[in-house]
Amino acid sequence: MKFQASIRQFINTIKSCGLCGADFSPSFLAAGVWSLNMSLKKYNMKSIFKKKSLTGNYDYLAPDGSEIRLLVNVNGGGLCHCTLPRGKFSSAVKHKTVEEVWYFLSGEEEMWQKEENGGQPIIVKEGDSINIPVGNSFQFRNTGTENLCVLIATIPNWPGEEEGTMETIPVEGFWK
Repeated sequence: MKFQASIRQFINTIKSCGLCGADFSPSFLAAGVWSLNMSLKKYNMKSIFKKKSLTGNYDYLAPDGSEIRLLVNVNGGGLCHCTLPRGKFSSAVKHKTVEEVWYFLSGEEEMWQKEENGGQPIIVKEGDSINIPVGNSFQFRNTGTENLCVLIATIPNWPGEEEGTMETIPVEGFWK
């Protein structure tokens, strides 16, 4: 029963998201989930899904000063939610081994990357995405009237709170 309820919830989520134009039939999706479940049982695996919900409290402050809330990760990378309060700017840093993809959930900001746009900040807002290549100096500033919230994918996984201070190198930034 619990498994069937999960399938129904999964189907309803996909059908109602509005981002995907495909109309998957319940039997098609249920067959796919059933097949996956049978494969997991065959190989004595419990589940391939990880779940972690966003909480109000941050897990730690990033080396750049932003609030980090950890989400799920996989072998090749991880996901986190980043918040920079209104009126604040981050410390300027660069990463030794991790590259990132950012998707802006709310707020407005200026983003500075030393190697992009002639070293001049660009304006980013809700719905925009950017990449931060390994070794590229960057800094960001919340210019909006609300907290800036960003979904960040790190590739490979972020090394952790303490190790993160060894991953990041402080650099001279645009804002001081």
